[in-house]
Amino acid sequence: MIKKTQEYIIGIDADISKIGVAITEYNDKELIESYKLTSKLKGFNRTINLIEQLKSIIEKYHNEKQNSKIKFGVIEDHGFVFMARSQALKGEILGCVKFLLYSNEIPFLKWISRTKKKGKQYESECMVIPTQLIKFIFGTSRISSKGKSSQLMLETWKKTKCEFKTDDECDAFWLTIIGIFYCLSKNNEIQNTIKLKNGKVISLTIKQKEPLEKWIKNSLEYGI
Repeated sequence: MIKKTQEYIIGIDADISKIGVAITEYNDKELIESYKLTSKLKGFNRTINLIEQLKSIIEKYHNEKQNSKIKFGVIEDHGFVFMARSQALKGEILGCVKFLLYSNEIPFLKWISRTKKKGKQYESECMVIPTQLIKFIFGTSRISSKGKSSQLMLETWKKTKCEFKTDDECDAFWLTIIGIFYCLSKNNEIQNTIKLKNGKVISLTIKQKEPLEKWIKNSLEYGI
């Protein structure tokens, strides 16, 4: 009898000096592990070290010999209001993260943002931008930056009964939840609820579904 392939969703919250990672089992909807990757190195050496740590996690779960694979990845993008230098550095590490998933043939959520300026339409490839992640979790993007971390932890505990040591890991976990909803939503029909292995049910409000609808409508990877 052929053993069923174990499938996972990976959530990645990458920043200049750290990466939050969460692994959630796709079918059972169970959080398996979460990590906050850090490095004492500086500059691009730090970026490479962080990516190497992430690579080892991917290899652990995306392993043909162990009959397991990462079905889908969800990455938090950088915000649009950023100092130029910080934006360049974060873009650098996000590029490395995307290449790591791409080289392992792991599809990840990316969508086209279309904006008009002075009569011309511009397109840009995006992932999950921070305001969308906040809206998906809370149902609104109007969350005060003061005490945001504690609000996030409390909201996560109330909805999922999952605890995290850092908000980076917590963000990464929610990215995996986005991945599960995204993968289960077919033919533009949004999945309204999922049940975690611990029995908690995550139900989406109309406001929470708005980012998901945008990702699917303008998706580059829909139909997996």
